[in-house]
Amino acid sequence: MGGLTFFTADDGLTGRELWKTNGTAAGTVRVADIIPGSEGSDPRQLIVVTTSAGVQTLFFEAKSVSNGRELFKLENTLNGTPIRISDIAAGAGNAGIGNMTNVNGTLHFTATQNVFGLGDRIYKVNANRTAVQATGGSMTFVNNLAAMGSTLFFTQSPQIGPRLLNKLVADVTTQVASFQLAVGLPDPIPQQLTVVGSRLFFSAANGQQSRRLWVTNSGATSASPISTQNPSGLTNFNGRLVFVAPGNFPGINSIFRVNTLFNGVDALVNGSAINTLRATGTTLYFFQTLQGGAVELFKITTANNVAVALGSFPEGNSGRFVQAVTAGNNLFFTMASAASGEELWKSNGTQLGTAMVSDIRAGVGHSNIQAMAFLGTDLFLAADNLTSGLEPWRIINANAAQGDEGDERDAEDEEFVSETVAVEVVEIKVYPNPATDYVSVDISANETGGTLNLLSAGGQLVRTVSVMEGETTARLELQDLPKGIYLVRWEQEGAAVVTKKVLVQ
Repeated sequence: MGGLTFFTADDGLTGRELWKTNGTAAGTVRVADIIPGSEGSDPRQLIVVTTSAGVQTLFFEAKSVSNGRELFKLENTLNGTPIRISDIAAGAGNAGIGNMTNVNGTLHFTATQNVFGLGDRIYKVNANRTAVQATGGSMTFVNNLAAMGSTLFFTQSPQIGPRLLNKLVADVTTQVASFQLAVGLPDPIPQQLTVVGSRLFFSAANGQQSRRLWVTNSGATSASPISTQNPSGLTNFNGRLVFVAPGNFPGINSIFRVNTLFNGVDALVNGSAINTLRATGTTLYFFQTLQGGAVELFKITTANNVAVALGSFPEGNSGRFVQAVTAGNNLFFTMASAASGEELWKSNGTQLGTAMVSDIRAGVGHSNIQAMAFLGTDLFLAADNLTSGLEPWRIINANAAQGDEGDERDAEDEEFVSETVAVEVVEIKVYPNPATDYVSVDISANETGGTLNLLSAGGQLVRTVSVMEGETTARLELQDLPKGIYLVRWEQEGAAVVTKKVLVQ
C-alpha cells in the first residue's frame, strides 16, 4: 500500500506490533505501539482493500488496551496511525474475527458477539470505513467466505439441519445448496471454496455420498457434483481448475483438470504423493514425495501435459512441508540438502535453472524460512542466519527471467502483506512445557488444516500428526523419546511455519 510493505514484528521492546518497510533497512520502522509497553497488540490477518474510487486501506485484527481482539484500519495517508473501528464483542471480549475477504472493494469478515447459541455472523465495513455492521440477515454459524465480484459465497453450519452453501448479494442471502449429515460419517460441510473465472468450485459430501468436487456460479441457486474424487490443492491453472486426488492404483495420486463442459474431469499426470501445486501463466509446478522420503520437482504446461523433471532432492526432506511461491515465471521454494540444510531454492522451469538461491544459514543448519511473499518485482521472506535471529530478507527482481537477482536483509519480521498478498502468522501454544508423556498444542487459527511435526534439536522428524480443518487442539505423544530439547513445528499452506521449543524430561 502506497509503495510500502506492512508486516508484524517483535523488536524485543514493544512486543509484536505493526511495522512497514520500503525495502531498505533505513526505511523499516514501527507504525505504532498500539498497546504501550512490552505486551504488544499482536496484529494478524493483514489485508489491503481498494475501493471502487481507488482508496486503499489496510485492515487487520489486533488487541487494544481496553478491548479484546477487534478490527483496526490504517488509511493510506502520510504518517497515518491505526484506528480501532469495531467493538463487536463488547468490552474486553474477543470478536474472533476471521475470513477477511475483499468483496468488490468492501471488506467482509466473520465475527462473534460471544453470545451463547449465536456463533459467527458476517460483518462488513461501512462506506466511510469508520465502523462495521452485520449483514446477511440472521445467518449465524457461518464460515469459509469466497468472493466472486460482488457475490460473496459462504458456508453455514446450523445447530439443526443440513450444512449449507449460501451466497450474499447486496446484503441479501440466498441458499445455493444443502448437504445432508449422515450418522457415523465426517461432516459434509463445503470446503476449499475456489473461484476460477465465473464459477465456484468446492469439495463437499452429501448424505452417504463421499466428499467430491462440486461447481456452481454466481447466478445459480444450485450446485452440481462433477467428479467422484476427493480433491485437494484446488488451483487456478491458466483459467482451468486443477486438483490432486487419489488415482486408480494404490499409492498413486493424480493431477486432474475440469473439462470445458464442467461436467467431468480429465487426468493429466499420475505420480506418488503429488503435492504443492503452483501455477504461473501456462506452467504448473508441483512436487512428488517418493518412497524413502526423496522429493522431486516437476512441471507441466498447457501445451504439453507430460511431466518434466526439474530437480531431485534425496536427503533430509522426509516429512518436511514445502513452502513455494511464484514470481513471474519463476518458482521459489524451500528445500533441504545434506550440505546446506533447509534453504531457499529457485527454478525458472529448466533443470539448469533449478538451484539454491543462497545458503542463508551457512552449513547444515536450517534457516527457518517463513512468510514468503512476492510483492511488485521482489520476493520478501523471513529467515534466520544464526547471527541476527529471525529477520526479513529481500530477493531483488525475483520475477526476472535471468538469474540476476540479489538478496538484501532488512529488519525484523515474521509476516508480510501488500494489496495483492496476505500471509498470516498463526500462533501456537505448547503445554505442558517441560513435558513427559505428551504435549498439547493449541492453534490460534486453522481454516485449511495442516501438519504438526515434532523434530529433534538437529531437525530430524520424530513425530507427525495431521490436523483437520477447524481443529484448534492437537496432541503429540512423547513416550520412549530420549530426554532433551525438541521442536514443535506447525505447517499450513498459505501461512508461516511456526516453531516452538519443548523440553522432554
